[in-house]
Amino acid sequence: MSPGGSSNMGGEQQVDYPVPANRAGVVIGRGGETINQIKEKSGAFVQINKTPPQDHPDWKYFTIRGNQNQIAHAQKLIQVHTTKYLDAVF
Repeated sequence: MSPGGSSNMGGEQQVDYPVPANRAGVVIGRGGETINQIKEKSGAFVQINKTPPQDHPDWKYFTIRGNQNQIAHAQKLIQVHTTKYLDAVF
């Protein structure tokens, strides 16, 4: 298993992508609007992991499933949203 927790299942892969807990809400958006846009634009399945590892309470993990390009696109979109949030705060 590679960093980020990826596994390969017949062309489809799954990755657990970490996001600081205080920014997870920005990725989800009001009423799920942002996460739905990420799913639509990337073509990947994206969902917050409801049972994150207890040894990392300051992080939330998003499960991303799809082909390699879909996963990379979803990760980039998540990163853009968390960075936008930081720019707005600072």
